[in-house]
Amino acid sequence: GRIQKDGRDLKHAPRKIRKDKEIVLTAVQQNWGALVHASDALRNDGEIIMAGVKHNGLSLEHASDVIKNNRDVVFVAVRNNCFALEFASDELKNDRELVLTAVNRDGLSLRYVHEILRIDREVILAAVGQNGNALKYAHTSLQNDPDVVSVAIHQNYESLGYASDSLRDDRMFVLRAVRRNYNAMEYASERVRNDRDLCFKVVKSNCNVLRHCSESLQTDREIVDAIVHQKDFHLQDTHEALRDNRALVLAAVKQNGNALKYASDRLRNDAGVVMAAIRHTSHAMKYASGELRYNRQFILRAVTADANVLKFVSNDLQRDNSILQMAMQNEPGSLQLAFDGINTNSMRLEPVKQGEIV
Repeated sequence: GRIQKDGRDLKHAPRKIRKDKEIVLTAVQQNWGALVHASDALRNDGEIIMAGVKHNGLSLEHASDVIKNNRDVVFVAVRNNCFALEFASDELKNDRELVLTAVNRDGLSLRYVHEILRIDREVILAAVGQNGNALKYAHTSLQNDPDVVSVAIHQNYESLGYASDSLRDDRMFVLRAVRRNYNAMEYASERVRNDRDLCFKVVKSNCNVLRHCSESLQTDREIVDAIVHQKDFHLQDTHEALRDNRALVLAAVKQNGNALKYASDRLRNDAGVVMAAIRHTSHAMKYASGELRYNRQFILRAVTADANVLKFVSNDLQRDNSILQMAMQNEPGSLQLAFDGINTNSMRLEPVKQGEIV
């Protein structure tokens, strides 16, 4: 009775029970994991194993070698879970129809295909069309086939990493791949990633390619100048040395003030760069250096751009009469948004003295 409710209880049943076909069949139908505890004889029983693989194809693992070579049972298992192919006999791993059934469900099941079929172009095309990274398990001759690799890259750009050295070093082939997905550049050969003309050509269309070019090209001034004004330019994707390039960082923060977060410490302490950032968004003040956020003279300037920068400065400066006066003069409506917990109406505000803003 307990086994009918939970097939896993077969584990604790006496050997006699584990040899009883009717009881074991009931247990497997209730929980395929019960197969582990069936007798050897019943793991060689087609009806018992069929019940298991209908429930979960991976239960084929617990079948006898004879059943693992039973085409009908293995087909059901693979249709249920293509990775059940791992437990099929070598003969069935070389069964073209069975293999195509598996790889069309998940190309990565190619990992368990017999080596003879890993050179079958139709099988490989089916596999990489479903999952580009299945190229990893293809025969080397097909990893060097431009058409096969192109199908793989179209499905997943990372598959270029499994292509032959020859294709990853093929300038025109890589260019086509990068035009499809700029991240493919990461998997090109070192020589191609260091090809200045190629890099210059592709970054003009997509600035994000630069992070996958060689380190020397990532700091090439002419290439960098070609990308700084692109709308998709992201400072966080650039080489560390560029984050200390004032002209580059200035261009970046003018497009997105929050890019200040990725600037060098030196430039996050540069008043001109920080002002450009907070003119785009007051939130950028959060990423300014501590020195600037505590600098009274700088905050007097900053509130003329956006009073909401006061959210990110010290409490003392938030209560500074001159700073509050300047903020209200410039943005009286936004000042209250900057202070939810401070009653500015109760503060005695003194006029800003001549020369306080520098």
